[in-house]
Amino acid sequence: MINIVNSYDEKARELYKNCDIYYNRNIFIAKSIPSDNECIKSRLHSHNEYEFFIPNSPIPFLVNEDSIFFGEIGYIYTAKSNQKHGIKYNLSNIDYTSILIDTDYLKNIMQELKCTDNLFNHPIYLSRELKFYLHIFQD
Repeated sequence: MINIVNSYDEKARELYKNCDIYYNRNIFIAKSIPSDNECIKSRLHSHNEYEFFIPNSPIPFLVNEDSIFFGEIGYIYTAKSNQKHGIKYNLSNIDYTSILIDTDYLKNIMQELKCTDNLFNHPIYLSRELKFYLHIFQD
């Protein structure tokens, strides 16, 4: 099972406490439940999984290593395995989906498709088709 589920430690519980959680053996999805009363604390972290962070509302100050992004709707922000990422400031009432994928599982898929991890060097456009597949997985 994916490490973030196996090691659902205090920090992970804090990060995902206001989220609907979906997971299987290789994929973990956290869909935020936006609230004015709950604040997501500023936090840089890293983990073994690859992460795909999808803002469903504008999210300023996403951090990935030494870069800071404005999280735009319609894009996916990626973090490689063990790469420091997070948000720079405390934020409330934000809407996002975070997808973590087991490293070995994703690397096998990338090998089959003859992809390199250069794919993770910039935000990715979120297509209508990909939104559809995410919805099916959650259902």
